[in-house]
Amino acid sequence: MTFSWFRVITLTLSCALLSACSSPLRHAILAPSYSGAQFQHLPFAMQLQVNDHRISKFAIKVVDQEPQIYLPDANVPIQVQQAFNSAWQAQGITLSNDAHIAMTLNIKMLNARITETYSQHQSIAKTEFEVVVRKGKKTFSKVYSGSAELNGPLRHEQAKIENQLNHLIEQTLTRIVSDSELANFLKE
Repeated sequence: MTFSWFRVITLTLSCALLSACSSPLRHAILAPSYSGAQFQHLPFAMQLQVNDHRISKFAIKVVDQEPQIYLPDANVPIQVQQAFNSAWQAQGITLSNDAHIAMTLNIKMLNARITETYSQHQSIAKTEFEVVVRKGKKTFSKVYSGSAELNGPLRHEQAKIENQLNHLIEQTLTRIVSDSELANFLKE
């Protein structure tokens, strides 16, 4: 009987010690906004949708640390959707769920990986967005990607990495709305 109480107490203390040593997950705050120019004049209605197809759902990951820190953001599709809508509205598109043109943006990759040493850090951010447009019986599909590198002294600052990701999302959306191949398909 004494032995089983000893096991329970040992197990409880071990769990408490392990939970105290683990670092909590923090959330990345992504808020991309489209403030780019009008590249096309597309005065018609379109349905827009954003899907999160990322295999790894983290937004920021610090590698080569014990423990590794993951900063997931569950609102990524919502934030990208808002910026995506703004980007197309700037091109003259009216958003409508009844439109016969449907555009879907599939987020395939959106993250920043950070490596740190005692004296510096490096963040490599990547995006990969697949755009699929259905217009009647025709379909258009294209992948748009981007990358950005940020280097700095000492440890990374989360706000700077979030800003790096926001800027990269905005650049990738600008590439999409300014794509003449996509615009020509929409105008057909």
